[in-house]
Formats: sequence, C-alpha cells, structure tokens
Amino acid sequence: MKVRERIKIVVNDAPPEPCLDALKKAGFSFRFELGYVLLDDTFERGRIDRVRETLLKKGLEFEIFHSVFCEYSKIDFERADLLFLTFPEIEIPGLTTHTQCASCRRTLIANHVDSIDSEIETTHAIFSINGDIDVVNSNVRKAIEASGLRGIDCSEPVDTIGQYYRLRATQSPARRVILAEDVINPLPECSECGRPMYEILFGPSRFHRSDCNGMDMIEDSLLQIPFYSRKALQFFKKFERGIKEHEPAYLQ
Repeated sequence: MKVRERIKIVVNDAPPEPCLDALKKAGFSFRFELGYVLLDDTFERGRIDRVRETLLKKGLEFEIFHSVFCEYSKIDFERADLLFLTFPEIEIPGLTTHTQCASCRRTLIANHVDSIDSEIETTHAIFSINGDIDVVNSNVRKAIEASGLRGIDCSEPVDTIGQYYRLRATQSPARRVILAEDVINPLPECSECGRPMYEILFGPSRFHRSDCNGMDMIEDSLLQIPFYSRKALQFFKKFERGIKEHEPAYLQ
C-alpha cells in the first residue's frame, strides 16, 4: 500500500509563474498542468501547511485543494479480510437513495427507499442504484438464501413487482477503527449525526473483529458502505461479471 498526496493550487487572476517560482525556491516540486499548479507525490505529513505558509508569505491570492488517498497493490487485496465491492451502476432519477446531514453535510445512505413502481430496465443480476444501494434480482436472492452466506439480508423489495431486492447487513454496523496516523486534523463528533469528523481520512478501512463475527457482509458504521467477504465475492461472480474489488478492509 502506498499513501499518495495531491495538491492543486489556483492562483486567482494571476499568471502561475510567481507561484511556481516561490514553491520551487522553498523546495517543492510543483508543475503547471490543466490550469492548476499541481503536485502528485508520496504523502508527507505537514507539507500542505508549509505550502500554504510559503504562498501567504509571498502575498499571493490562491485557492488550494488537497487530497490524500491510498493506492493498493494486489497483495493488499489478497491479504484483506473483507472487500468493498463495486457493482454495475444504474441511475434512477428522482429516487432518493441518500440525503445529507444538515450539520456536517456528509452523505447519509437512505435507510428506507420508496418502492419503484415501474420496471427496472437492466440486464444485470446484481447492481447498484445511484451508487448508493446494492440490489439483486429474485433469482440471486433465492440463491443467497440457500447458499449459507452469513449476515446478508435480501428480503426488502425495491420494486412493487418483487423482481429486485436490496442487499442489507443483518448485524448492527461494524465500528470502524480510526488510527491517528490515518487522519488529518481530527474534529469533534458531528452534533447532528454523531459521526466522527476529520479534515481527511485516508487510511485503509479497519474494523473490530468482534463486530464482524464471521459475517459475509458488514456495514461500515462511519461511511455506511457495505464490505463483503471473499466467499461472498466468489458467489456473486457466478451471477454477475462486472464486479470490481475497490478497497480492502482489515479486522483487528
């Protein structure tokens, strides 16, 4: 696993050269690309603060965008206890599958989704609606119920004719383990939704082993996204080709 950092700077109403020159003299390796003064590099804690300080000392007016993220290797996925999977996605305009916390503005996946009263046009047996909820057709539902997979509930229909069903974890959301090394600028919990807050969370997903209890599906208590076992992945692949391993997760 590699932790990467991207810093993008927009210099307001000014050419990029003074910004690039100031950063170069301060020892940073930025370049100008697609309208941004840009740096892509291995993450270095505290670098973003030094970049801001350098530009402020030069009296430059600027906007800065900062992201930190993990790049996972094949070995990282092989060692994972659980996987965040992405399924083929279809969009259904007008269907509310998520909301936003009124206070911290983070996305909240809808606990209940109104039943769709028209036919869902798709050839996929397993798919995501609006990138928020995972869905299986009735044949996959029956197969899951007879498979011995643990922790997966697919009893909730998403359409009025009972052709498609939502995948839900049967257990309470698993507590995410957040290490200090995986966070930039931790903040107090949101007063509205009660979730931990931070400027950036970039480490791999980690959960308490006791919360997962051998389940083949869990829900992340923080981000509300599902993670599946490799056993579940191999089962799903019998019905759907377009499944991708997006992120590994680990138990401790």
